[in-house]
Formats: sequence, structure tokens, C-alpha cells
Amino acid sequence: MMKEKAKKMHLIILNMLRNEELHGYGIAERMEEIYGIKKPGSSVIYPLLARLKEEGLIDIAREEKRDKKIYRITGRGIKYLRSRKNELKEAEKMMRNAGKFYRMGGEELIDALHELMKNMEEIGEREMKEAENVIKEAALKIKLLLLRGEMNE
Repeated sequence: MMKEKAKKMHLIILNMLRNEELHGYGIAERMEEIYGIKKPGSSVIYPLLARLKEEGLIDIAREEKRDKKIYRITGRGIKYLRSRKNELKEAEKMMRNAGKFYRMGGEELIDALHELMKNMEEIGEREMKEAENVIKEAALKIKLLLLRGEMNE
């Protein structure tokens, strides 16, 4: 069973290949351009491409220098994509929202939380309590913003 996030990425990649033939790095670049997300690394893109190829949804259009493979969607891939229009819309919405999140400081927030988690045993009790308060306050403020937005609709 494919994980939900991976399934959404599969749909995004298929949709890109419906419009143009691309190599793996080109797909990552297009994701960054279109959605404003941090460019996915090769450890994300190439396993997805291998899975799509294995399922017969894409194939290799041609190979270029240094074994660079250019991928294209197959007829089966087009049918698969057409049968999942609503899921594709949801995947594109998720990617656009991820881009907005990164642009509003989400990447810095995630990095800071990772740093906190790595260093929790090294920081003092006072700093730990302060970090706890900051996290709880931020979570509460975000929830209140969302509630306010729902009330204004």
C-alpha cells in the first residue's frame, strides 16, 4: 500500500510528465518553480520514478549523456491520472500550501524544532521550560488564527 504523501507525489510527477518529458533533476526543479517548495532531493525523486516505471505509468523516452534518463508518461499513466482528477487537485493544493508554508518561515520553524530535538539532553531545565512555552504558545496562536478564519467565512 502506497503512503498517502508518496501517492500525491506520484500524481504530481505524472501530471508534469503529461506536459513535457523530463529527467529526475528536471522534475525536482519544476516542482520548486511551480509550487515554491524546497527542491526534492534525488533520494525522493528517483525511488518515485522507479515505482512509476515499475507500474507501467511512465517509461524512458531516451537516455542522454552520463546515463541521464528522460522520462515520459505512458498511455496507462494518462488513464491512471484521468481516473484520479480529484486526488490530483488535492495533491496540487497540498504542494501549493507546502510552498506557502515554506515562504512564510515554515522551513526555519522545522529546522529550529529539529535542532531542539537533537539538543534536548544538552539544554538546561530553564531553557527546556522556555522552549515548551514557546511551542505551546505558537500552537495555540495558530489554532486561534484558523478558528478566526473559519468564523469569518
